[in-house]
Parts: sequence; C-alpha cells; structure tokens
Amino acid sequence: MSLYASEHAMLPILAVLSDGKALPYDMAVRGFQMMLNGGATPAQIAACLMAMRMRGESVDEIRAGAAARRAKAGKVSAPAGTI
Repeated sequence: MSLYASEHAMLPILAVLSDGKALPYDMAVRGFQMMLNGGATPAQIAACLMAMRMRGESVDEIRAGAAARRAKAGKVSAPAGTI
C-alpha cells in the first residue's frame, strides 16, 4: 500500500500544467490541499511547483495556494494588546 492517498490524484493537475496552461482556481485549491495534506508524492509536488514557476504563477494559482495554506494554519492565542 502506498504512503500517499492516491498517487494518481495529482495526474489531472499535472496534465494541465504540462500543457503550459494555468490551473483554474478550484483545481489549484485541490492541488495545494493534496500537497499540504500528504496526498501527493515529493516528485509530484516538485513537478507541480516547477511547472507553475517556469510558466509564471497565475493570480488564481497564487490565491489558491494562499487559501489552502490559510485553511491549514492553526490559530494562535496571544495576550490582549499583543501585536
């Protein structure tokens, strides 16, 4: 059994990127969620990020990455008056 949820879940995302196209927002969110939650192999993560970087990240891809990271982030409690 694989360590990763499904080694094939990233294939549609990688297919779009390998064609040199930008990911639609919803697809980009799913991709970043898989990367952050352990659903993608290290090679798939590298391929995805490098393909975006080589083409130039789209606004939707940047928004999707930020949204996925924000959803994964934990809340921090701080005393009143803390900046």
